[in-house]
Amino acid sequence: MTLTNRTSYFTAPLLKNLDVGKTFKSGSSHKLGVVYYDDRNRSSGVQELGKTYVNALSDRANENNLNGSSSVVMRISHNPPSWASRWAPVYTGKGLSISKFIYGIGGGFVPFNEDSGVFSTPNKRIYLSLNTLFEKDNSYVKAFGSDKSYSYEQGDKLRIISYGSSGLDLNIFKVVGHEILVDDYNTNPILDSSSPDTVNYTTGSFLIIEENQEATGFTYKNLENNDSKWFDNCIIEVYNDNQENKESIY
Repeated sequence: MTLTNRTSYFTAPLLKNLDVGKTFKSGSSHKLGVVYYDDRNRSSGVQELGKTYVNALSDRANENNLNGSSSVVMRISHNPPSWASRWAPVYTGKGLSISKFIYGIGGGFVPFNEDSGVFSTPNKRIYLSLNTLFEKDNSYVKAFGSDKSYSYEQGDKLRIISYGSSGLDLNIFKVVGHEILVDDYNTNPILDSSSPDTVNYTTGSFLIIEENQEATGFTYKNLENNDSKWFDNCIIEVYNDNQENKESIY
């Protein structure tokens, strides 16, 4: 049996008006199998077929950049057991990668010492503002009463879905934490108190990631030089693929 992914020809703008029903999670592997039944409806065990991977939304250049729903084609290439009268495909019900959220961020920041005027972190960590989604009065959660939340787990990763008008980036970033930062220099390494607006921008909900030097336009240096793409309508996905070694239930 072979597994083949197919991405639909969906032409609506990315992440907008996606009314396509159920689909396979993008950026994730999916485990499928087949079960055989005899003429008394007694079933075999699951015959596992392995995994098939559905490309992330930012990684579909070889699929004409199609951003629609995905499906999987199963083709039987072996003979069924002699006692089998019918068969059925089975699925674990979810991908091996869990999506925490997909949303646009409010830019990126790095620790800065206002007294010395120099950037001040040895570990090249970047703080991404999630104030568009959490914490602030005009965030999605507070403005629309959503119960969406996020808790950091070891193994969380970040991918860039899009930036600018149509930019794509395939680099992956390691997430190392999530913090609520307040107007206090003792606890907030990115606080900018030069104006009420800058205080507002540098307090609230922040995702902390490790720098990926291969990600042109998204590096620590780009933020130092004020030419970062983190501020360019950047949409991210935070996910965790630590489900790979967990027991599969079909």
